[in-house]
Amino acid sequence: EQLGHEVRGGNWGFSDVGQVEWAYVPMAEILDRAKVKADAKNLLFWSGVDGPDTGRPMPMSEIFSRLEEIGLAFGMNGVDLPPDHGGPVRAVVPGWGGAASVKWLTEIIISSTKGFWTRMHTKEEAYIGPDYPPEKPGPDDEFRGVTAQDIRGQMGTWLKVKSHLTIPYTMKKSEPPEGYPLKQGDVYTMPAGKHMMLGYAYSPNGIQKVEYSLDGGKTWTEAPIKDPLGLKYRWVRFEFPWEATRGTHILATRATDKQGEVQPDAVPFNELGINCNAVPKFEVNVTS
Repeated sequence: EQLGHEVRGGNWGFSDVGQVEWAYVPMAEILDRAKVKADAKNLLFWSGVDGPDTGRPMPMSEIFSRLEEIGLAFGMNGVDLPPDHGGPVRAVVPGWGGAASVKWLTEIIISSTKGFWTRMHTKEEAYIGPDYPPEKPGPDDEFRGVTAQDIRGQMGTWLKVKSHLTIPYTMKKSEPPEGYPLKQGDVYTMPAGKHMMLGYAYSPNGIQKVEYSLDGGKTWTEAPIKDPLGLKYRWVRFEFPWEATRGTHILATRATDKQGEVQPDAVPFNELGINCNAVPKFEVNVTS
């Protein structure tokens, strides 16, 4: 459920996000050893063990622009890359949606003539809707597990600036995913009094500021940002005090990244629901 629309989503429920320290070999080293030609156009990260059709293509222009950032990870948080996180080797593509960082990597294919089409960027991490004209495959393109008829929109790439509070969102139209703390239609409840509200914000470009609203987005106040790391691609925490009074309130948050991109009030409909970064509004019932 997003902005009043039913969306399909994926097997992660609302979404998933992580922040880790990788040990990895940058693509600069990989491409140098492979002696890749200068006219290379497309790359495919492929897993031959994560089902029959798991892979993700990328334009080589994107690889060339971040040769030291994109790479192959073999370690995570000071230990060998765990199997659950794609060990022994996985791709790492900071700033893009998670499907680009293919786990259990077994193959890398680079082509100067053809593109690649897979389930991961046509049926899962894609934008499908009236505002997203379908991409067109080339005559020599390779299809793995999909056909040209499966290309109904545009590939998801860079993540967008987002923010949210650490309280559950009310699901009015959809059945919440398993383990969610609220049932369909339930509103988060908290006692009246002074509370410190916590939240997170993220953008591949870094966060410039976060604002919060206590009246459903009519007025905004800047929130202090807690950023102990100061690292590229990291998320930040923010907090603000709230003297909650009895009744129903609509709290909202809005982030601005370091390139000036601001969370919008609404986004075009995407039937898959991915990368929705509209201003989140949290309904809260305050009791005495």
